[in-house]
Amino acid sequence: MNFIGIDHGTESIRIASRGDINICLELPRKGFPGFEEAVRDHLDLREIDVIAFSYSMGDSLKGFATIDQVEDYGIRSLAGAGEVTGTGRALFDELRETGIECWLAPGLHAGSPFIDHRFSKMYSHSAAGDKVLSAMWAMNVLRAEVEEDRISTGPSLSTAGDLIISDVGANTVTVAMKQGRLVGGIDATLLAPGMTQGPLDLDMIRDVDAGRMTANEAFTEGGLGDLDMASLDALALGVSMEMLALQAAASTRTFVVVGRGAEAFCRTSPEDEEAEIPPIEGESDDDTAVGCRSSPSLVILGSSERGYELEGGRPTMAHRLHMMLSEPLGDASLILGDRFSTAIGGTHLAETLHARPDEVMGIPVLGPSEDVIE
Repeated sequence: MNFIGIDHGTESIRIASRGDINICLELPRKGFPGFEEAVRDHLDLREIDVIAFSYSMGDSLKGFATIDQVEDYGIRSLAGAGEVTGTGRALFDELRETGIECWLAPGLHAGSPFIDHRFSKMYSHSAAGDKVLSAMWAMNVLRAEVEEDRISTGPSLSTAGDLIISDVGANTVTVAMKQGRLVGGIDATLLAPGMTQGPLDLDMIRDVDAGRMTANEAFTEGGLGDLDMASLDALALGVSMEMLALQAAASTRTFVVVGRGAEAFCRTSPEDEEAEIPPIEGESDDDTAVGCRSSPSLVILGSSERGYELEGGRPTMAHRLHMMLSEPLGDASLILGDRFSTAIGGTHLAETLHARPDEVMGIPVLGPSEDVIE
């Protein structure tokens, strides 16, 4: 069998397959040729059993739903969602027409019946559905690493499903899990900036009020921009602030970072500063589907005693992030994925949803006759 996960990112579409055929593909969102064309050289549609993906905010869904159950793409509006290219909607329509079993992940929003009610009081939206896929990756990787004795457990490494996960890329979103259940998050519009997008600060609000830009334009341009080491340091600070803030909702010292930001945190030297992270296309025979690159995509710092350093033994920005988390807590464990972690999480989600459990990570799996819209 082949299980597919799709990460519809801000700048790229990432596709992972796990099963008989293990691949990871990345294509630019602009000019995306379509799903069937993207996988043509690797997979025939007839070889695909289940797909799990998300679309935009997912803010009208109250649980996992099959694509045939969903009307209006599972969102209330595209307004305020960053740049709209139409790629995600075209992909959604194409997947619906394939006849393949496709599952759509909901976002975490004020109408979500499964999150901590206090988040619903504070925020209309806490995280998009792709962060559900990221959380699934974190849960499965941590479980596999512990079961295979590849990491040593300790007081700061949770094996009970208590995790805080940051997805760092074009923007930064952090979610909290308590006993394996997603309880809430801090969305891209709220605290830490990402590489491209970020929350509105005072000057931006003034620019919006003065009519110099819309609020959505301010968000779209609110990121850190060029990621020199000073900007990476600021990004690490912002990520640590979100992670530590969510401790109030899910007390844990186990932290996970996925996305392009996780890769960027592995930079060590000035010559790395201007280097662009190249697109990745490859295959993996790793049964745990931790990553699809020859270099490690899993980094453990802290109680595992398995720190990761690049050539020359110099500390990475990941070590600095670990220090930011460890100092106020006494100790912390940090797991770093990469840009494919979310899509790979989708493969695990697809396999799990295929069995139609009642819930996954505390999120209800909606039956064919249930109302999927909040």
